[in-house]
Amino acid sequence: MKIFRLFTAILFLATTQLSFSQSSWLEENPSWYYNITGHTVSGFQKNYYEKDTIIQDLSFQVFSCYSKSWDFWSESFSERTNESCFYVREEDNIVYFYHTQFDTIYELYNFNSMPGDTLKIPPPDFPNCLPDTTPKDLYSVAIVESVDTIYIHGEPLKRFIIDYEVQPDEQQYPIPIYSLGYEIIEKIGSTIYFFPSYWDLSSGCLPSGLIRCYENNKIPLYNFNEGVDCDYITTNINKKAKEDFFVYPNPVSSTAKINVENCDKIHKIELWAIDGKRVPIQYNNCEVDFSKIKAGTYILTIHFNNKTINTKIQKI
Repeated sequence: MKIFRLFTAILFLATTQLSFSQSSWLEENPSWYYNITGHTVSGFQKNYYEKDTIIQDLSFQVFSCYSKSWDFWSESFSERTNESCFYVREEDNIVYFYHTQFDTIYELYNFNSMPGDTLKIPPPDFPNCLPDTTPKDLYSVAIVESVDTIYIHGEPLKRFIIDYEVQPDEQQYPIPIYSLGYEIIEKIGSTIYFFPSYWDLSSGCLPSGLIRCYENNKIPLYNFNEGVDCDYITTNINKKAKEDFFVYPNPVSSTAKINVENCDKIHKIELWAIDGKRVPIQYNNCEVDFSKIKAGTYILTIHFNNKTINTKIQKI
């Protein structure tokens, strides 16, 4: 009888230990919807489970990315599916991803983090995003400002408020950085695209945006922005712009003003040329300086706290 009890206890401990070491997130078949907020497009991207695979003798889950967007220049829809879009695995409450360009495994999320911890944010893995000369050990560094609890459909999840502390070498990689204080939520990940990378927010090479919706086998579809469908696409930027704000004068010769209820809600303004290149622009609160901009037609992108809006503007 004692031997039987001892065997039962050992079996219980072994089973318990195994359950703690197994994945609790990726096994639940998650999917995400994100805004596509490129310089001339509006749409959404859905990331969803595709298959399992083995990389460097480790098990990974492969996710596909489906996107649909409206191009403001061509006034047409674009729809595509990228199979094997990214590779992730979870172990001990830490999520890793495989970088196909660098053939390297990086830590993506650490849900064990505490306030004050620093996080090394690796470059993203996205086609034609990084030059081949980019070193594998080029990280941006973020800091965990605070950790609290958020309830999604009644389920308590840890929420990590993240801010950037250090950026890569500006001389070698002159990409501006924006301090946004974004969030990483347990099981869900970053609220600004799947890869919580400083590069996503500043390089302009990724169609990244705020998270719209999330769901898995245990959490029903959760919409982070009530009133905006997961697959919503804006096709008329002028009408959409007038509903929320308007920019005047347009055409503009020197200074354009953004008529919006609260300028503090604007956290970034970008200007894009017709060839898709970002144009350096100076702005202060709701005023945008066009005095040094060449004449032509541009897309003005205004990033608010919970949305991004594009509007055409003519410089004369």
